Amino acid sequence: MDFKNKTIHVITKFIVILGGGKIFQMNNTLKIFFFILFTGILTGKNCIAQRYKIDRAERKRLDSIRNEQWEFWYLEKDKKDATQKDVQIDQEAYRNSPEGKEYLAQERREDSLRHAGYVALLDTVSETRKVLKLVNGSFNTIPERIFGIKHLDTLNLSGNNIESFDGRLFQDKTLKYLSASGNRLKRNSIRFERDDCLEYLNLSENLLKKTPRSLRRLNELKNLRLSDNAVSDKPFKVKLYKWDSLKELDLSHNNLKKIPRQVKKLKHLEILNLSYNDIKTLNGLHRLDQVKELEISFNPLFLDPKYLLSLPNLENLIIRGCGLTYLPPEVNRLSGLKKLVVPENRLEEVPAQLGNLKNLENLMLYKNNLHDLPIEIYNLSNLIWLDVYYNDLKYVSPDISKLQKLEILYLSYNKLRELPVSIGQMTKLRELYLHHNQLRELPGSIAKLINLKYLHVYENHLTVFPLSVLELKNLEELNLSGNLIAEFPKEIAEYENLRYIYLDQNNTDKNSMSYEYFKWALKQLQDKGVLIKFDY
Repeated sequence: MDFKNKTIHVITKFIVILGGGKIFQMNNTLKIFFFILFTGILTGKNCIAQRYKIDRAERKRLDSIRNEQWEFWYLEKDKKDATQKDVQIDQEAYRNSPEGKEYLAQERREDSLRHAGYVALLDTVSETRKVLKLVNGSFNTIPERIFGIKHLDTLNLSGNNIESFDGRLFQDKTLKYLSASGNRLKRNSIRFERDDCLEYLNLSENLLKKTPRSLRRLNELKNLRLSDNAVSDKPFKVKLYKWDSLKELDLSHNNLKKIPRQVKKLKHLEILNLSYNDIKTLNGLHRLDQVKELEISFNPLFLDPKYLLSLPNLENLIIRGCGLTYLPPEVNRLSGLKKLVVPENRLEEVPAQLGNLKNLENLMLYKNNLHDLPIEIYNLSNLIWLDVYYNDLKYVSPDISKLQKLEILYLSYNKLRELPVSIGQMTKLRELYLHHNQLRELPGSIAKLINLKYLHVYENHLTVFPLSVLELKNLEELNLSGNLIAEFPKEIAEYENLRYIYLDQNNTDKNSMSYEYFKWALKQLQDKGVLIKFDY
């Protein structure tokens, strides 16, 4: 029994005891109140039990997967940290070298010139100007003249050395978009007033260890970026407020070890970025019923089914580089999902239940350890983009032709020796990437891909030029480099829409008559403006 169920159990017993001793002494109103409360708790208890019920054996299996995944993650992290430390030592040595000192001196001279240019710009700003950019200008403070500019709508102060920002100094309260990223701002050096009408605020790449307290006054804020700071999830470090207007929050590249509790206040949040932290679970996302996009890449994340279902309206889920070895079947209950991005992990398989995500349009599984794809994947009738490059696939099912809406297909960097003939039925395909496989030929049905614009088959084992590609009249880019092709047809001169053709690093027979005809064909293409790469 988990903590939540134990708590409910204790409260239930308390109410029963209380009711048993006092119920007959209460008036009818109190009796009705306690009856409703008691019934509600029992119902809630049953709902929770049904929703998160996992038998003991399954729980033990999940815990084992989780612990193995975390162990691997932190071993890899230690290696990366050691490498980064070596890089920092090398950088410091370069800074202290004569060449490094000269480079830094040159940078300071360029900064000084930029600064002088921006100061001159301030002298020419008109009162009707709505946008002002002072980017990388080496300002230590905000020039006072800015505060007197009327009707200022957008102010970009990124990449300076500003240590404080006081919005109270602006005479007009018209500023809606403020970017102060890449400065030296701290929590107590940022001031705003209640009547500030900021909608977009970027405080990324500063020195924030806590969220600025004065942010609570920004009642119209829609987009808040706090990435690349040193914010942690310790008590009182992350102060978020009931911003009814806030739609997007970026807390990536911080020191979060879990999802901050105060995130649940943001009931109208639609986009949340928690990438590059040290977050292990999705616990804490409940009540965020409006979130449509969640990015939580590059965390030691374990996808526990009981937390995965906290976001009923999720459309985009992005989980790159988390060391995942397990994708739970329960992901199919995120029925509104349109984009599922789970690349650069350690998945050896994906659940067949993915085939139930009927609204899915983008599925990206590149750079995993997949040996095959479940046949149910091909039931994703709305899929537009499928990316499984850099895996260990040796076979593609003929059922792939069921993906009739697919426009972009990445099968590169696998171990494919052949393609199914049925691929010719995928007439919506615009881009097909097959490079770095073991293909010896392409099926003739490729000629039926009338909408194909990009075809990359380089670094394979083709011995004969696939004549079927000559039928692809809309082709804009053809790459057959790094194969074993001896002869090329002169008919390539007939391409009308081609912009790039790569045919180098093949076994071209330069002593044949066909080679002379082919060179003539290349000249025709070159005259049309086609960029050609070939070993003449």
